[in-house]
Amino acid sequence: METKETIVKFNIVNYGYGDLSHNKIEDYVFLFTTYIKKEDKVHGTTRIELIPNKEVLHFDHDKIEKIEYTGGNLKLNEFAEIVEYESQLGKTYVAELYKERLDIDRFCEGINHLLCRETRFSNEAAITLGREFENYIQIHQRRERLGELEKVEEELEALNKEKISEEKKENLQSALQLIQQKKEEQKQKLKEMRRLAY
Repeated sequence: METKETIVKFNIVNYGYGDLSHNKIEDYVFLFTTYIKKEDKVHGTTRIELIPNKEVLHFDHDKIEKIEYTGGNLKLNEFAEIVEYESQLGKTYVAELYKERLDIDRFCEGINHLLCRETRFSNEAAITLGREFENYIQIHQRRERLGELEKVEEELEALNKEKISEEKKENLQSALQLIQQKKEEQKQKLKEMRRLAY
């Protein structure tokens, strides 16, 4: 199976009045991964993910194409294109996927995914992401929170091994139990969000 990966960094100018503090798009990139079977080069399967900028460092830079998107229509490969639509209410950026292989013997000529939308309303965020990509952000935030809880847990366990009074030891045990409970909650929420995202 052949794989084509493209990282797309959105660098779009927003002329709306919306709140730019909710504009998370600058902290993330879209990763388009197209899978093409060797026996069927006519159809492909494209997966789109939203990943934090810092995770881009983990990719093999010789095998992945990086593009800065500034608007308009952009053909990524023969199976995927970013298309900009404009109306009086703002711009909408859509991933149009062509010749999609849905499963072994089912195909679809065109599938559209909302990447993000610019709004010119003063009571909304200037740029909003498609629902599935908002979910990716929440997954990444929960992962980071889980990592923070694990660090605190390690520090508390290290403190617990030191010579301290019984009262402090009991307080540490209570704190450790609370951290472990919060960790389990984060893991369960993360598991549920992943299930909904894929």
